[in-house]
Amino acid sequence: MGYPNGSVSGKVCDGAGEALPGVAITLSGPRFDEVQVSRANGDYVFRSVPPGSYSAKAQLEGFSSETVKPVDVRLEQDTVVDFTLRLKQTA
Repeated sequence: MGYPNGSVSGKVCDGAGEALPGVAITLSGPRFDEVQVSRANGDYVFRSVPPGSYSAKAQLEGFSSETVKPVDVRLEQDTVVDFTLRLKQTA
């Protein structure tokens, strides 16, 4: 599966391995800055991402955020970045 530039896709789960829908995933880099929201099955995808090095961050209220970097995107390739978000600890 390739796109004219590259793509980044993956799945967001909780600590028990269950899919997390509604998670905001931000992919940021020098030539690209976009937010996608995970679907009901936890999947997300960024299409037409210019090749380069990026940072990916997943956030959902009530969960600790997770950041992955570097995310290296290559021409016409899909880069897979999965996230596991854990419930925030309350004091």
